[in-house]
Amino acid sequence: MSVANAEIGLKLKNQRIKQEEVVMEIEIGKYYDVTELSKKVYAEYNVFEKVLFCVDKFRYWIARIQVGINENYETQKDAVILEREDIDRDPNEKEIFWQQIALILKNATFDNYDIHQYSSVDDALSMLPSDEKIKKLTADSSSPSKR
Repeated sequence: MSVANAEIGLKLKNQRIKQEEVVMEIEIGKYYDVTELSKKVYAEYNVFEKVLFCVDKFRYWIARIQVGINENYETQKDAVILEREDIDRDPNEKEIFWQQIALILKNATFDNYDIHQYSSVDDALSMLPSDEKIKKLTADSSSPSKR
């Protein structure tokens, strides 16, 4: 199934993503791994080890993890950076579709809200405000899988 044809709705109160007959629960404030989607659709994301997407009441968050680059964007073999970008959203929006997530990723300005350097991808992931494992969200998956 192509991303463009995947009709997935995100209900923001109970956070449900629906893809045909498949329903996946999404929670406000939880990050979901959209690396596969971002790399399939936008070449700019190919340099990132992980791309994550989160929804809260007033913003969308994109977190990007890049390996071998330090917080000054200089090559450093043992460095991993975590960039977070926040994008305003309408708090009255009741649902968001898979295509909108792709469009949000495409239109990201890469103006980072913050950037931090870590020694590993796991260290960077552990710094995201989430109390459980990050789930992978793809248009082709029947349910989110844990990292």
